[in-house]
Amino acid sequence: MELFTGDISVIKNEIEDLREHVCRCKNVSEARNVIYTLYALIDMYFMLDGDEIKDLKKMKKNKYYNFKAGEQSSKLCKKYIENFLENKNFHKYLMFTIMLRYEEEYDKIMDYYNKIHEISDDKKIEIISGFLSTMNDTDKETFINLINDKRIFLANAIKGYDGMCSFNCINGNSVIILGDEYENDIMLMTTLVHEFGHLIDYNNIFLNHSSNTKNNFFLLSSYKEVMSKFYEKEFLEYLIDNDIETNLAKRELECFYTSLFNNAEDLLLLTNLDNNYLKTYKYRDIDCSELNEILNDLSEEYSAYYENYITDDTPLKDVEIEEAISYAYGGIIATYLSYLKHSDYEKFNRVFNKFNSNKTDLFNDNLLDVLETDSDELNDIIFNELKVIEQNSKVYKK
Repeated sequence: MELFTGDISVIKNEIEDLREHVCRCKNVSEARNVIYTLYALIDMYFMLDGDEIKDLKKMKKNKYYNFKAGEQSSKLCKKYIENFLENKNFHKYLMFTIMLRYEEEYDKIMDYYNKIHEISDDKKIEIISGFLSTMNDTDKETFINLINDKRIFLANAIKGYDGMCSFNCINGNSVIILGDEYENDIMLMTTLVHEFGHLIDYNNIFLNHSSNTKNNFFLLSSYKEVMSKFYEKEFLEYLIDNDIETNLAKRELECFYTSLFNNAEDLLLLTNLDNNYLKTYKYRDIDCSELNEILNDLSEEYSAYYENYITDDTPLKDVEIEEAISYAYGGIIATYLSYLKHSDYEKFNRVFNKFNSNKTDLFNDNLLDVLETDSDELNDIIFNELKVIEQNSKVYKK
């Protein structure tokens, strides 16, 4: 059985259906979401070398298309930034304490020895299906249906992303597309499971939340990467527990934490900047000397942390506030949920359900209350995970 069965006509049909739907939208929010989905699919279509799409101008007949949908999106983006500024101190404290533990432990970790060989599509499907059977009663069926419906693609280039998942907000259909540059098949499978986690997340939002909540989720929520990171983390633990390509799985788990800490570091740096830099995204243009001056004015504990950190001419040019928040909290909360799932399943179910019902709007500093934890426990959980990785690296390094 082939894994990447994607048929480009499936995407083209979705585009044509959405194009027609735009002309029937009844309000700004509906038009905005349809347009976002439409352009995500158009991007995917051309990444897969699709031919010209005719009659896209038809959707401009909708009275909300030209200005109102974009205007509302701009207002929501501004609202997101204002929320970030309101919660800067919360982000700063949590990220700083986590990064201190990273500095203590993570530098000790070594890469694993890797014996790389190809895994057949049949075996990939078997492994991923086995994992999904441990997550949810319907996950395996959803995955097989994606394959059978020709909705999983492998592309030559996808704009710098490892993978993408598009979710049709009108009919609930999904498309997953992966790039084709992976060092090994475990990396590819991990990326596929990550994108599948997005699919599950989007589907739950689609089925269980109000129209207004669904409309705001993609622009306002800080937790869009939690479910995908949770699936990624659980998949790697599944591989390790079942002795499936263990060395490669451990290496990918190390990459999981590298991503967490890199984004936590970016977020911590952003929280130490003046609001005027952040409101208008001017921080992207700060040069090396100016940034060093800013950091030198910080309290001793922060300036010491960033000593010798700044090297690029414009070190923040590629840092995105939303991405730093989403991936930092995605990794942190996913690690916590994974810990609960394996240590206290009753609490996991309670916290998991409570978190999912509170994750669709702006960030709120009651996050730790929702998770029934505190910053010290989160730090301890992550620190203990790193200790395990360090111990394993001594065993598997050759």
